[in-house]
Amino acid sequence: MNLLKEFWNWFTTPKEDACCTEPQEATPVEVEEDCCGKLFLEMLQRAGISKYVIKVNGIELFEGWYDGPCTEEAILEALPGFKEVYPVVGAKMCGRL
Repeated sequence: MNLLKEFWNWFTTPKEDACCTEPQEATPVEVEEDCCGKLFLEMLQRAGISKYVIKVNGIELFEGWYDGPCTEEAILEALPGFKEVYPVVGAKMCGRL
């Protein structure tokens, strides 16, 4: 029982390290821009065609091509141009979007 108690105390008692006693500055975290690819993927998932578009790298192609606002309406307006530039991806969409 004593050995078990020693292990428990060893795991639960914090040790003092040199790195923990000195005050440290918080490391700045870069926030990634909200990409429209996530919204485009959600739209494809609702239409039931996401797996087909992912197979032809459609999400990445869309992210590289699209530079408009990240709204469903704006993406839907831009899709005919996207399908024209990337007909393989357009064929996978099968007219569902």
